[in-house]
This record gives sequence, C-alpha cells and structure tokens, in this order.
Amino acid sequence: MRIQKCYIGYCVATWVLWSITLVLVPISGGAFDVHNEALYYFVNKLSNISVLISWIPIHPIFFILSLISSIKNKRKGFTAFNIVSIILTTILAFAILGNHVWLMGGV
Repeated sequence: MRIQKCYIGYCVATWVLWSITLVLVPISGGAFDVHNEALYYFVNKLSNISVLISWIPIHPIFFILSLISSIKNKRKGFTAFNIVSIILTTILAFAILGNHVWLMGGV
C-alpha cells in the first residue's frame, strides 16, 4: 500500500498547486489584460510549473500502479479514490492548460 500513499500525496500536492494557479490566474489577468502586474509574473511562473507537471505522465503511471494494487489487495475505498482521482486530475489538467493558454495570450 506504499504506492497508494505516494499516489494520494502526489494527488493532493498537484491538486493544491493547480487550484492555487486556477484561482490566481483570473485575479492577475491574461496576457492582453493584466490586472495586477506583480502578481502576473508570479502566476506566470506558477502556471509554467503547473503545465510542466501536467505534461509529465506521473499521474497515469501512479494511477495504474495504485489501481492494480488496490484491486489486488481488495481495498474498495482506495479503488474508488483511484477512479475519482483520475477523473478530477483530467478535469484540472485541462483547466490548467486552458488557463495557461489564456495567460500566455493564445496559441
């Protein structure tokens, strides 16, 4: 179950980072409408880190390994968490990518 605990910790860390980014991007403004210039540069760096984490396939690898482990050990709570977490991770990752495009000024 060590892989499950690592996956839960990684999910919580990335979800918190992504949530902070998603909250701060509208406050700082986009590339063509900057509301707070000092915050914009901070959020720009934070968004770059968030997008990098979104592109590295750690979530899918952890998901598969922890799902197999939870099914093998017959832990229904962890299995349910794994399924919900991959859905939430996908939604947040697409939101981060969309916000990053808006923050950078388009594709």
